[in-house]
Amino acid sequence: LKAIVPDPPAQVPLGFSSTMASQGFRHSGVAAGMGKQLIVVSCYTRFDNLAHGPRGTEAKRSLYTYSMDPADGQMVLLAITQDEVMNPAFSRFHPRKNLLYTCTESVAENGQIVTWRVCPETGRLSKLASSDAG
Repeated sequence: LKAIVPDPPAQVPLGFSSTMASQGFRHSGVAAGMGKQLIVVSCYTRFDNLAHGPRGTEAKRSLYTYSMDPADGQMVLLAITQDEVMNPAFSRFHPRKNLLYTCTESVAENGQIVTWRVCPETGRLSKLASSDAG
């Protein structure tokens, strides 16, 4: 698997505790009709409130959206979420709508379930709602 990231930001810790989700989101990228998929990688942003001790460094941003070409596995970074969400550990796409649900992880605070609108063309995530999972 080869990731193509222009000027890769140092804060993208793909090699440590991250959740990857891709379930049927397709967009018409540069090569329309090629069936590229969107992949959202979630990263821990605070280690101090986790029950385990992850390796690496805390991410500055929590969600990164990539476009993946299933023919060769190449990934291109499309968007980085600017909304602050602490430790989105689990992610699931809605089976029919352009929605992503993330659940945060913490032993010190109540978790949150966050709903995101997914733009299938740009990969941009827009925060729609957040609910206490406490």
